[in-house]
Amino acid sequence: MALIFLDESMNELNGKPIRTMHNGSTGGANESMFFVRNRREDVFYRNIFLTPVFDNDYYEYEDFEISKWSVKLHYGTVQPSEDEWDQIESGQYLKMPDIGTIEGSDTFTNYPIWVRTYCPGLTPSQIKKNIGIQLEYKEEKVRV
Repeated sequence: MALIFLDESMNELNGKPIRTMHNGSTGGANESMFFVRNRREDVFYRNIFLTPVFDNDYYEYEDFEISKWSVKLHYGTVQPSEDEWDQIESGQYLKMPDIGTIEGSDTFTNYPIWVRTYCPGLTPSQIKKNIGIQLEYKEEKVRV
């Protein structure tokens, strides 16, 4: 796969989780930014969707409604306001702009994604490993 995730320091995540910390007693939200980037010069990407998901390989089935955890995604360089976050449903997919065109790839732009993870109050201490981001896209060859 040529689309990669980068952390805020522009280090490749290489499958590493995006880490957040929460006060389980009071609950609360944590916001951070990561980036999506193309590293192949011969392809471009369209119909790019990111969806926060629970990876059920780690735990028994759970979803956002049952667990009361919340994960929201927002595209852009500016940190979203509370009103903007309120417009996004937990677990809702994010449609990204195309990366490159048929005339040429884009291997230099870092596409910014904000992620907001909410932990409900009275949550026991844990390392929650089952929250992930599903990436879907259409990869096409650049016209030479």
